[in-house]
Amino acid sequence: MDRLFSFNYDKFSNLDLKNKTVELREISVMLINIYLIAVFLIIFSTTLISLYLKLRNSKKESSLLQKRINDQTVTDNSLFCRVLAREYANELIRRDSAFYLNSFHRLFQEWEDLKSKDTEFKIDTLGAISNDYEHYQDFSKIGYRNRAHIVNSDAFHHSSDEELWEIYRAIRLYLALRDDLGSYESSVHSHRYIKTGISIYREELNHLEIYLITLKEMELLESLKEARKAFNLLKTLGADYNGNGPRSYSTEKFHISYIKEVPFGDRMGVYVKDIDLHGYWEDCTPENVTFTHYYVSDDPQYQNGRELSEFDLLDIEDSQNGVTIR
Repeated sequence: MDRLFSFNYDKFSNLDLKNKTVELREISVMLINIYLIAVFLIIFSTTLISLYLKLRNSKKESSLLQKRINDQTVTDNSLFCRVLAREYANELIRRDSAFYLNSFHRLFQEWEDLKSKDTEFKIDTLGAISNDYEHYQDFSKIGYRNRAHIVNSDAFHHSSDEELWEIYRAIRLYLALRDDLGSYESSVHSHRYIKTGISIYREELNHLEIYLITLKEMELLESLKEARKAFNLLKTLGADYNGNGPRSYSTEKFHISYIKEVPFGDRMGVYVKDIDLHGYWEDCTPENVTFTHYYVSDDPQYQNGRELSEFDLLDIEDSQNGVTIR
């Protein structure tokens, strides 16, 4: 009996130990699974966070890149307009500098009046120009018409001064308004108003006035040189003075007159017919070398004048405002 009882006790003890071992094994497996799941979740979460950060940075970089592209596009278009306006201005100056100067005076006053208007009026004005010229290429719809290789004389052959001026005026007002509205970029919310334009300044008008005078004087200088050659040729051929005044010659382009003696030489006055200017030259020969000086005359009698000399027209100092425009 005692032996039976002892046997059964051992049997149940072994069974309980087995069960505990199984339970421990199951718990271990479960803990391992939990650990693996936790590791997976950590890795997965880290990956998701990393992807999110990369995606967010990518979107930010993409947005910045797009903004730069937009800004660069606006800048490029602005430069295109500036170059085109310069070509129109050059052609108008070549054709009739007085017409261009008078027109630019009116444009400057128009811009001065427009500057004093409120922002809404300026935006409406800019919108009206944009309606007339929907695309930047429309600014070149006369003349070049988007062709790459064409000289100005051919490009503008069929365009009147008024047509050229009107499109030049539109470009300048468009750029000036863009420049002015640039300070309202945050409220307008449009890259169209980024400050890439160029205004119309009093200094520009002053420079234009000086530049056109200088251009005309340089034309006079070349005409005086041509007149001197013609005069020397007439003397070489033994031509007599033609009787149009005391000791004078006349051609289709010039009226050349002897004025007076100067130290070591003579002064010869010239009226240049096509530009309606008076000038004179002086040939002075102190020894065996002749020195020639050319002057723009202050009066039709050629008594006083200012010496002309060739210089860089791109470097004209505006003495009235103390501004050098390059």
